[in-house]
Amino acid sequence: MTGDALKRECQYEVVMHQVKRMLHAGIITEHEFQEIEAWFKAKYKPVSGGYIVQTDLLCARRRVINECGKEAGGHEENQCT
Repeated sequence: MTGDALKRECQYEVVMHQVKRMLHAGIITEHEFQEIEAWFKAKYKPVSGGYIVQTDLLCARRRVINECGKEAGGHEENQCT
């Protein structure tokens, strides 16, 4: 992956993480989420195709093994939407 592709990938994942939070908060509908996702995929052309956002790998609580350590669900900064 080139530096430019990595930059686009990161920008896409950050933007879509925020959009997904808006969806979970009820600010946008599922249909609006899908439209926004398609628009940003066309804009950023992510190499992963959005796999990181789709699987919630950005959420620390979902990455933790045995739910221990500072990344476990008990820490406020790691609460996922």
